[in-house]
Amino acid sequence: KTNPFTPHENENPLLDYGCGTWDFLNAARKKGFSVSGVEPSAIARSYAEQLTHQQIYNSISQTNHEYNAITLWHVLEHVPDLNEKVEQLKERLAKNGTMFIAVPNHRSIDAQTYKSEWAGYDVPRHLWHFNRDTMTQLLKGHSLRIEKIIPMKLDAFYVSMLSEKNKNGKNTTKAMLDGFINGLKSNTASNKGEYSSLIYIIRKWESLKISTGSSVSSFLFPAPGKALLQADLKIPSPQNWSGPYPGKRLSTSKDNR
Repeated sequence: KTNPFTPHENENPLLDYGCGTWDFLNAARKKGFSVSGVEPSAIARSYAEQLTHQQIYNSISQTNHEYNAITLWHVLEHVPDLNEKVEQLKERLAKNGTMFIAVPNHRSIDAQTYKSEWAGYDVPRHLWHFNRDTMTQLLKGHSLRIEKIIPMKLDAFYVSMLSEKNKNGKNTTKAMLDGFINGLKSNTASNKGEYSSLIYIIRKWESLKISTGSSVSSFLFPAPGKALLQADLKIPSPQNWSGPYPGKRLSTSKDNR
């Protein structure tokens, strides 16, 4: 996970939102970063503080620094107050800083293979489902832009093996082998960049304005994070919804994901 970082970012603080038990931050600190973490889970936070002898924040509101790098590794899909959290993180990001967000991609080949059994949906823990288009929409609503997208190729194997467990109800040698094969197929067939999980490298727009003179961040971009949803699920339409659709797991035969 530390590979996407460039050397100049070692000169400024790094914040990991949803830092868990400190594994990533420990690796980053060994590379010379000045690190901070936010972890809402009291159990994980306590363990990390005992391990590091450093305060771990339980909320982004407790931080009062600007960070040159902010990371979220498979965290954003769990956040209930999505737009509020993205805006808070943007406020903590230095003017020339970089944000790294890793999330599952519901347009991936393995998602199409496993459909409702795809482990990347992980309902109810995953509240939002993203793809490249909807992530772009979400970030535009907060005057943020995607500079680059990096695939997480190992996730295809891990997610496919978990999906096999969802499909069969248990882990078997055959299920693990089938999961590995489907993960390999997903990576080799992702010629359009639709990998199982994606890392979005994000920066701020420089005082972006539109023709009315209003900030882009004051406009609502409909349905970021929208998964493929059926009309019979009775999800509010974009006209009545100011943010991404919550993730819904389809359990009917009409599932086209």
